[in-house]
Amino acid sequence: MQLIITIVFIPIYEEIFYKGIIFGYLRKNFNIIVAIVVQDLVLGVMHLNLVQGIYTFILGIVLALIYMYSESILGNITVHIIFNLLGILIVPKLLIKIPSMSIVLLIIAIGFIIFSSIKMIEKYENRFYA
Repeated sequence: MQLIITIVFIPIYEEIFYKGIIFGYLRKNFNIIVAIVVQDLVLGVMHLNLVQGIYTFILGIVLALIYMYSESILGNITVHIIFNLLGILIVPKLLIKIPSMSIVLLIIAIGFIIFSSIKMIEKYENRFYA
């Protein structure tokens, strides 16, 4: 049961609360960069662990970009569930077998952030620095 809560229900709650409510408020009252960074800092700090806080902050940026690009929280929930599923069940086993896999995963994540950022800037070019 704990596994289901961690993989499914926590991502649903976090996306509705942090992206839907907090990010929604910040986005209306501040520019996009401030909204993304502040919301992700709050989410990262709430994990109360430096390592989790760092990768949660990075994931939060990706999810903010997905949310801005898709204008739907469902994509965020899906990606967050997949992230938790991979992080709990698959990645630890890969890292034991292939230690360099963490570098590959980091490169993929950075590439995704760059790609998503470019797409968001293209879509919100006129409002990006408002």
